[in-house]
Amino acid sequence: EVQIGLEAVITGKGFLKDGSYRESEPSGNFSGVVRDYSYLKNGETFDAEGVSYLISFLDACRYRGIRVIGFFPPVREAVYRQLAGSGYRYWAQLHQKLEPLFKARGFSLFDFSRPGSYGGNDNEFQDDFHATGEAYQKIIEKLKL
Repeated sequence: EVQIGLEAVITGKGFLKDGSYRESEPSGNFSGVVRDYSYLKNGETFDAEGVSYLISFLDACRYRGIRVIGFFPPVREAVYRQLAGSGYRYWAQLHQKLEPLFKARGFSLFDFSRPGSYGGNDNEFQDDFHATGEAYQKIIEKLKL
């Protein structure tokens, strides 16, 4: 990653060449201690209103001739396992539930939520939910297939 801007050069955080903003240096391996994810919507099932909004969006795109390629961005493996098994059971079912909505409209949906799905690993994350450019490069290569 190439840093630009004085703040990035001096402090290691700031705007990067791709326009993204780095809060801090990559955190390295996940410690295995999962923080509080209460800001995520907790639940065992899907939000019907949210699914309805997605359907409306996909239909509008199709009507306008806009091709949609959706994907689930990766999270660290330990985070995925915790979310899929503890009060966020919908997390592990997202792809299975939403892929038919995309396919019915001629769109694609890819599940890269687990690092292994694109050939990545937990070392390729800024934090629990934000993969690095290295991880996204691997995802882009998979999308080219």
